[in-house]
Amino acid sequence: LGLRFSRPVRIDIVRSHREMVELAGTKVPTWTRGLSLHHANHVILKPQTEKQMQRLVMHELTHVALDLKMQATRGEAPRWVHEGLAQWMEGEMPAAQKDILGAAAVEGRLLALDELEDAFEGNRETVDLAYAQSHVLVAYLVEHGPPGAVGNFLEALERTGDEKQALRRAAGIPLDVLQQRWIK
Repeated sequence: LGLRFSRPVRIDIVRSHREMVELAGTKVPTWTRGLSLHHANHVILKPQTEKQMQRLVMHELTHVALDLKMQATRGEAPRWVHEGLAQWMEGEMPAAQKDILGAAAVEGRLLALDELEDAFEGNRETVDLAYAQSHVLVAYLVEHGPPGAVGNFLEALERTGDEKQALRRAAGIPLDVLQQRWIK
């Protein structure tokens, strides 16, 4: 993303969900393991194993970096980019997410590109699917798109403010073709 942090990132590890809510100053779903406070360079985490904590810190720092990248234009990256890139930065997709995708594919419940953003406001099952599909979409852009596809998407989004146009430019293919390819 070509960024330099101009100030430190504060990371708090809390002892309870209640403490997380107090530090965040907002409602937080009980299943949340970590969160990045938008534009505040502040990350709040619940205790995890060492390996889980490494993945979680990378995930939340990616959110901070994306916020920093988009601050220059006062824009906002779509949630699917935030979550997809944060998960991709963690490393390999966990088996549980692969299972979620497999079940959704078999049951015909995969989300279309147009549904992805709103799915983050759904029930737990829909949110889990939105996370998994966002991970796959970002992985597709990185692995099969033109070089720098994710960065190009963010730059095009900053310039145009049009998510569909930015995604089409970054992927280098029409959106209907991307829809057919990215989830396979």
